[in-house]
Amino acid sequence: MIRPGHRLALIGLGALVLLNVAVYFMFTLPRSLQQRNLDQRLTTARADVAVERTRMEALRKHFEVINENSRDTTEFFSRRIGRRDDVLVPLLREVQAMATAHGLKLGTQGFEFRPVKGLDVEQLEIHMPVRGSYRAVMGFVEELERSPRFVTLDQVTAHKQEQDAVELQMTLSGYFRSAPGRPEA
Repeated sequence: MIRPGHRLALIGLGALVLLNVAVYFMFTLPRSLQQRNLDQRLTTARADVAVERTRMEALRKHFEVINENSRDTTEFFSRRIGRRDDVLVPLLREVQAMATAHGLKLGTQGFEFRPVKGLDVEQLEIHMPVRGSYRAVMGFVEELERSPRFVTLDQVTAHKQEQDAVELQMTLSGYFRSAPGRPEA
């Protein structure tokens, strides 16, 4: 048999346990779930920030490359490619002087102008037959590479080869900024 004092203590203890369980379900459990949810959201947010930082760095690098390309393009067009009226004759004289300085004999040259699609630039294609030693041809090509003017060697076709000389058809290209208002051919 339970004594009346113990019974009252058991009821009080039971009420205290029920109150404790009620407080747990009303306050503690929701707060711990909320905290767990916040921890998960914080972890997700940190991962998102890391991804965005990576993207931001990639965009920054891409932006730097675009700026460098823009600067290089501006410098290229301002320093290496002149206007046709200003640069054409000096360019042709310089190419001929390079060839003859290396002992090459020049044949009749042909010229053809073409617009470069998408740019205000014209291409002058120079068809240049040359005759001379292999060493002279290589010296000419090396000097073309070192030229301050923008000249490309597009094609070389051998026609004859003798013991000490070769006969070649060289196709070179020079480039010029188009004059304003010039119709593109």
